[in-house]
Amino acid sequence: MYITLLLSPKVKNAYNSFENIILSLSHPNRKTQKPVLFIIIYRPPGPYSEFLTEFSDFLSTIVLDSDQIIILGDFNIHVDDPSDCLGKAFAALLDDVGFTQSVNEPTHCHKHTLDLVLTHGIEISQLSVLPLNPIISDHFLITFQLTLEHPSAPVNKKQLRRTLTDRSVSEFKHTVQPVLSDILRKYSETSSHSISPSIKDHFVNDALQALRSTLHVVVPLKPKFVRQNRVAPWFNAETRSLKQETRKLEREWRRSGSEQSLDIWKHSLLNYKKALRRARSQYYSTIISENGNNPRFLFSTIAKLTRSQSSVEPHVPVSCSCFSLSKETYPLISDSILTMINASLETGYVPQSFKYAVVKPLLKKPSLDPSILANYRPISNLPFISKILERVVVKQLNCHLQDNSHFEDFQSGFRPHHSTETALVRVSNDLLLASEKGLLSILVLLDLSAAFDTIDHGILLHRLEQDIGIRGSALQWFKSYLSHRYQFINVNGHSSQCTRVNYGVPQGSVLGPILFTLYMIPLGNIIRKHSINFHCYADDTQLYLSMKPDQNDQIEKLNACIRDIKTWMTINCLLLNPEKTEVLYLVLKTSEMLCLLR
Repeated sequence: MYITLLLSPKVKNAYNSFENIILSLSHPNRKTQKPVLFIIIYRPPGPYSEFLTEFSDFLSTIVLDSDQIIILGDFNIHVDDPSDCLGKAFAALLDDVGFTQSVNEPTHCHKHTLDLVLTHGIEISQLSVLPLNPIISDHFLITFQLTLEHPSAPVNKKQLRRTLTDRSVSEFKHTVQPVLSDILRKYSETSSHSISPSIKDHFVNDALQALRSTLHVVVPLKPKFVRQNRVAPWFNAETRSLKQETRKLEREWRRSGSEQSLDIWKHSLLNYKKALRRARSQYYSTIISENGNNPRFLFSTIAKLTRSQSSVEPHVPVSCSCFSLSKETYPLISDSILTMINASLETGYVPQSFKYAVVKPLLKKPSLDPSILANYRPISNLPFISKILERVVVKQLNCHLQDNSHFEDFQSGFRPHHSTETALVRVSNDLLLASEKGLLSILVLLDLSAAFDTIDHGILLHRLEQDIGIRGSALQWFKSYLSHRYQFINVNGHSSQCTRVNYGVPQGSVLGPILFTLYMIPLGNIIRKHSINFHCYADDTQLYLSMKPDQNDQIEKLNACIRDIKTWMTINCLLLNPEKTEVLYLVLKTSEMLCLLR
């Protein structure tokens, strides 16, 4: 591996409370990739208030310059002393910015840990502190190993894409209209005598096949080599449209060569750049305002988002999505879609072709290890028209639940006018009020393992009928929706065998989340029986109670409630996740608790 080492004291970032030298390790042929930074720090002993401020600014600057950072040096901070104020403040600062401190042994002749190794986005191994050699220094020598991956060149990936133009959309409309009209006419004639599931399946399959085959003929899939550039997160529909218009005007100018077309293109280019700056500014303003009280998230997120400044000019594919085509042709296909939906609702039958899901695993968090299967969330990609049907059902179901007061009062997930914010405000408010009364509080955070995937269909249908009051053709529709579902996995263009789904509701569906909340309704009554405060958001449940320090019986009441919850979950095919279930004891003054909750 060929490397270039650049030794720079970074004079422009000179600080009064510490000294720093930065080595930048980069690849000569990968100029767009950020370098690995090796930073040497020396902080002389003395007052530390200025150091904390300056070092915080220093860290916030370098995490934007690189994704992999190692900081070495003599900080003269007793991080080994739990009572040391500077050590505690320094540890909190590192945690906020996302740095890890790896030295846990004395590094000085007076048995204190003063020399530190801080890492961000890179792992070290085999760290050891060698015995003291007083001839060389009164500090110990620290050694460790690290592995740097060879930066790979951008790869042009082959993809199959459709290129939609005004002409192809017009041709699609002209071709598909008579085909759909003929299919709809035949279905109307057949359904006037009898409507069996096979007839409905046949109609839906014919209509979808007509749309699919026409699309393949008019706009066939063609291989395209796509350069894997990172699209800026602030690149929105407005800037995309302006960019496409600007490129179109540029092509017209190059074709005509006229001064008028040149002026029009320059004016459009100026508007595009202004819109891009506005979108970028608005994006970061939103990020900062929404996460003002979460510095760790701010630093890690902004550092990742600014990985490549070249993303200001992202690659935008010229092909349009099938969703855009559906919007263009909706007046022509709306009668067929309306017939599918009405037939399904009237007869309580969901067409079989609507119940096949393509599962594409997605990492729950970008920081998780992609080689561990448990770190993936199985997102189901369902047919577009089936989601329209689900939205119609969800709208009617929400009205029924609202009119009959079936919503759990303390469930904030998947409900109109509710969010994580309503859950947070309610819990934090109750805990603050208890703190003002001089009470201590216990907060239990319950989390379920694979909650959406373990729902028992029989129990869910019984709950819909007995607790929610759904009967007749409506209940039959839900039975049809849950039964005979199939799915297969698709990763990198390779698909698994199709398997039947006997439990759970599809993640990625419109109806799945609200069905899960209805499945969990009895949980609230179990908790109320023990007079425990609680609040839920989807499968996350917060239990909390406040008491005087000498009320030990309250703890037993909480334990009894948790035992009943575990029993109910076992009966209902649910499982608590012990790794994510936590217990917090809050014995703080109001001002301290307010800071903690923020």
